[in-house]
Amino acid sequence: MTENIPDNTPRTSRNQNIRFIAQCLLLYAACFLLYYGTSTGQDIHDVSLATRQLIPPMLLFYVVQQISGKTLLSRLWLTQFLTGMSWALTTPLLMYLQREGAPRLDPMADILFGCYAALFLMSAQQLTAGRRHCRLFQSCTTILSQLLMFIPLCQVIHFSLYGTCITEQAILTLRTESLGAYVQQVCTDLGWPMVVGIVVFYYFLGYFIFKFNAKIFISLPTLKRNASVLIFFLTFVILAIYLPKSLIPQTYFFRAWHQTTKVMEQQIQDGVDK
Repeated sequence: MTENIPDNTPRTSRNQNIRFIAQCLLLYAACFLLYYGTSTGQDIHDVSLATRQLIPPMLLFYVVQQISGKTLLSRLWLTQFLTGMSWALTTPLLMYLQREGAPRLDPMADILFGCYAALFLMSAQQLTAGRRHCRLFQSCTTILSQLLMFIPLCQVIHFSLYGTCITEQAILTLRTESLGAYVQQVCTDLGWPMVVGIVVFYYFLGYFIFKFNAKIFISLPTLKRNASVLIFFLTFVILAIYLPKSLIPQTYFFRAWHQTTKVMEQQIQDGVDK
């Protein structure tokens, strides 16, 4: 006689939903508190705008969890999520620590970019899981993660050297002087043992991400439902267009880069006028 085993699927699904919602609410609260704690000169309009801007990425994070059945901090999304959060955290916190002489800070663009970058990487990983040429996709994901972490790493190095985030003057120097001379100056300021340590750290960080993602790609199931594929594909395409065109130019580093571009163009124009 076969024993009847109670079906706990609805309860399990309900418990998962509670975890997904709780994690998104905690992430929302953490991002908002990061903005609120590191911004200066904000008013009610700024706070309400930040509240609204954080809602779309949190809804997308919930959808990603719901489709995959995994939380954001599971092994499935760990490197992608932490890559995005490294961008979201670094500049706001360093600008807050800088304090003296710091301009009015609006770190919401960096926080949002970190959230959307994590979603972009998650979508890319999920869409390529189980496909042919898996190692190629795995390598591309690793390269994207390292590129995204490169600027936060440079911000930390610059802050440790000079006590400020990368300034417009530093970017202008980088773009107007020869790259070799600039790199040599930074290496001299850091000291060669520190330079070697940073290079080794960055190499092993990329190696760890690659090996970690290799195991995930092998075990990650291919999306079966057309609706799931469509949601991840739309997320990937929308973010691939939105990030470079709208959000990246608003972040601290690229806004400073844009300002130096205008300064250089003005200098060229002044030279032509003379």
